[in-house]
Amino acid sequence: RQAPDELIYFRTFDDYGRLRKLADQGVGFLVVGGGFIGSEIAAALASDPAERERLENVRPAGWRNPRPAQRYDLVIIGAGTTGLVAAHTAAATGAKVALIERHLLGGTCLNIGCVPSKAIIRTSRLYAEMRHADQYGACIPSDIRVDFAAVVQRVGGVRARNSRADSVRRLTAAGVDVFFGQARFTGTDALDAD
Repeated sequence: RQAPDELIYFRTFDDYGRLRKLADQGVGFLVVGGGFIGSEIAAALASDPAERERLENVRPAGWRNPRPAQRYDLVIIGAGTTGLVAAHTAAATGAKVALIERHLLGGTCLNIGCVPSKAIIRTSRLYAEMRHADQYGACIPSDIRVDFAAVVQRVGGVRARNSRADSVRRLTAAGVDVFFGQARFTGTDALDAD
């Protein structure tokens, strides 16, 4: 795997044109930073098998929302860490659960926050420990170099593995109705996801 040709800090959809142009030119790039990354951009990033797996887990291509039940015991808006745990727990107790997510299951933590940053931090700590191996009774390796492409590949693999635990497939198998869309209240006891 080759290192990306460009490193892009993605802030807003203003950066979308640059990403689309790079993808059209076949230029490799790595997007870092936060914020909502649109499905078209995610598709452009999906050349990596681990990234394809993660995207298929957190928002399958061609997903169609299920027909809503007449009534739910619990409707959860947002499929970040807390929403996913609540959905699994409630469904396990027999509750009829709907989970509505506007973007990707796993929220910020899995997709752009905690999980990828912790994977990078772990790798950086490993390199620091190798540089100070003598403090642990070992020999310092003579040639310690960071293989950034391998780090990025590892991060992708970690995100893909973590996405399996809270995939659409697992949620639906547990009895959770998963909806993708923007939730909005349409009455005192009703909402819609469009």
